[in-house]
Amino acid sequence: KTEALLFAAARRQHLVEKVIPALTEGKIVLCDRFIDSSLAYQGYARGYGIEEIYKINSFAIGEYMPDLSILFDIEPSIGLDRIKKNSSREVNRLDKEKLEFHNKVREGYNEVLKTIVYLGEMSEWSKEHAWNACIGETLSWVQIPLSPPMPC
Repeated sequence: KTEALLFAAARRQHLVEKVIPALTEGKIVLCDRFIDSSLAYQGYARGYGIEEIYKINSFAIGEYMPDLSILFDIEPSIGLDRIKKNSSREVNRLDKEKLEFHNKVREGYNEVLKTIVYLGEMSEWSKEHAWNACIGETLSWVQIPLSPPMPC
C-alpha cells in the first residue's frame, strides 16, 4: 500500500507544482500518466482494489480529474522489449516486474476502460465525430498529422 500512497503523493506534488500553474495560465496540459495508471497498476495489478485507489487519488487531486484519457494498448511483451532496446531510457522498478504483472496491468487498464466511452463500440460516423471533437480539436496545435483510430 505504501507504493499507492507514494504515487498519490507524487501526483499531488506534480499537480500543485506543474499542472495547476499551467492550467491557470490557460495552457493545455498533457501527462503521460495520471490517475488511470494508479487504478491499473496498484488498484488492479497489485490487488489493492480499483475503488480504494480511486479514493486515495481523488483525495490527492481533488477536482483536477483529466478531461481526456488516451490508452495506447500494446502487448506487454512488446512494451518490455522496447524498454530493453532503449538504452537511453532509465529502467525503473516497475519495468523490472515479470511479464505476468504487466499482463495484469493491461487487464487493469481494460477494467478502467469499462467506466468510460470506448471508441471501438461506436459507429464509424460517431467514432470520427468523437475523434474530431476530443482529439482533433484538443490537439489541433500539434504539428504532426493525427488520424482517427482504425476499426478493429
